[in-house]
Amino acid sequence: MDAVEFLQGLKSDQRVVVCAHVRPDGDAVGSTLALVRTLHLNGVDAYPLLAENKPAPRFYSWLVGFDEYLTPDQVEEWDRIDALIVLDTPVVKRLGAAQKILERADRSLVIDHHPELEDFGDIRIIDQSAAATAQIVWDLIVEAGLPFDKEVATASYCGLASDTGRFMFSNTSAEVFRSAAQMLDAGVDINDANVRLFSSKPAELLTLEALVLERMMILNNGKVTCSWLTQDDFDTIGVRRDEAESIIDLIRSLEGSEVSLLVIFGDTSTRVSLRSKTDADVGSIAESFGGGGHRAAAGINWPEQSADLTAILDTLTPLLPGA
Repeated sequence: MDAVEFLQGLKSDQRVVVCAHVRPDGDAVGSTLALVRTLHLNGVDAYPLLAENKPAPRFYSWLVGFDEYLTPDQVEEWDRIDALIVLDTPVVKRLGAAQKILERADRSLVIDHHPELEDFGDIRIIDQSAAATAQIVWDLIVEAGLPFDKEVATASYCGLASDTGRFMFSNTSAEVFRSAAQMLDAGVDINDANVRLFSSKPAELLTLEALVLERMMILNNGKVTCSWLTQDDFDTIGVRRDEAESIIDLIRSLEGSEVSLLVIFGDTSTRVSLRSKTDADVGSIAESFGGGGHRAAAGINWPEQSADLTAILDTLTPLLPGA
């Protein structure tokens, strides 16, 4: 059985959950809600599941199905879980609290576009050439002959536009534009979607962005930009960490910069996000420290929780352009 057959075989008397990774971004939310909506249209009892017992990022609340999200604790109370579909998640640990749902599900399907770091799930479709998991999901929906509508297309577009950086990142291809054109043909209001995705920030997030710019450092002869935040910053300003996934793009845009770093010091862990806009492979660098991602976008849960900013930069900057 392949992924298409898995989706076609889901029936109305089965209970299906669809889950992406912790700290869900636009691709995670978009691909999840697109697939759940399609399954609903096909008469399947499907639910979007969060990987953690906390709300989804409010910036995607305009997508149809957002208010149907369940938490792992809620699903754990069910007497059965016939199928779990895992999206945009290369390693089991990124399922967070939803790992227990994977263990309980009768069968599972994994759909992802990250490098294949870990083998889990009964059936897997990993396409590293895809710009977003939402693109794979959209193609599977079309190939499987499943029903879709404007709302499915809009959620898919959300994922595709997010993971291509408004179609500006190097993963944007002719195939990406073909998929986007299909979504527009299905009814996406591109102006409304783009305004909601990229031009509708709450004041608190703008305040956090100003702080990131204020702390920006230019390193490695102008080839690297860096900034940092703490959990106290998020708490004081009133922004959740998972609502600031794209904030690194601010310092990434500096002229002449090739790689950008954003270090977030949390209460129990330190997260380093890396972005590249040239051929510098930040994914390989992240992997060498136990992290992962793509060539142009990756992250690390820093191995030493006690490390300060100087120690982290002293370790990373020699590996980056301009060193």
